[in-house]
Amino acid sequence: MKNFILTLLMTLSLTSAMAFEPDKKKPVVIVSGFGAGGTTHLVASWFEQYLQSKGYVSIIDVKPGAKGQVSTVHFSQLPPDGQSVLLVLGLGMMVHVDPPLGSSKRYDYTDFEPVTILGKVPSYLVTKSENPIRTVDQLIAMPNKRISIGYGTETQEILAKTLAKTLGGDIVVVPYKNTGDVLRDLLGGNIEYAISTYTSSGPFIQQGKLVALATTASKTSVPEFNSTVNPLGRNFGAVVGIVLPKGSPKKVVDFYVNISKDFINAYREKFNEIQMIPADDQFGPAEFIKDMRTLDASTK
Repeated sequence: MKNFILTLLMTLSLTSAMAFEPDKKKPVVIVSGFGAGGTTHLVASWFEQYLQSKGYVSIIDVKPGAKGQVSTVHFSQLPPDGQSVLLVLGLGMMVHVDPPLGSSKRYDYTDFEPVTILGKVPSYLVTKSENPIRTVDQLIAMPNKRISIGYGTETQEILAKTLAKTLGGDIVVVPYKNTGDVLRDLLGGNIEYAISTYTSSGPFIQQGKLVALATTASKTSVPEFNSTVNPLGRNFGAVVGIVLPKGSPKKVVDFYVNISKDFINAYREKFNEIQMIPADDQFGPAEFIKDMRTLDASTK
């Protein structure tokens, strides 16, 4: 009996030594590469609220620029102590991106410790409500097409350029620094169409200023993209995920994997509001890497 108790105590002691949780006296810093108004910052603010509800001190550190790469460069220099996490969004921050000005290295997902995918953000093809075109098929059928399509992220760029090839005609694909600028020019009449997320375009759709012609989401109230337009099948969209600094111990990664599962369940309704598809069956570093490799291949 005595040996059993000693063994149990040693096991509990070992388990305790192996467990990890952030220091509640120090803030957990959530690094975001995009400011307020976008999906990344919005999810970061929800994650901040979630951590605070669990008794942790948490703050968001916004490092905008170079479509997310400024934040990755900054984050790569932080210690792997579990007190910092990076919210990533798709291609701009993790896949095949040129280094920001002043940096000699291009960072991608192999330079960090992947935690998990939180979900995917589908894209929408939107236009002003005055436009009589309401579907991609109608757009394809237009004779002598001379239109412009704006986009603000690398994921949206893939769709915009693929759509332009499908449409044929005189199509101008216009790059912007962010989705906000795209929608500003769309509403101002400087471009006719835009690829956007529901986070950005949703309020204008609800106000009747914009209409959605199609989307990459599988569950939505608007039509889906024509299969020839969407190069990666249904639910192709920007990947929202979490990574830690390189060298973070497995127990730290495991802590954030487990807490991410609970976070998604707690904020599922909010994810649904912005049409974000939760990663119910894609938890863990392996799934993160799988999705990043898929996006990586799409850029080559």
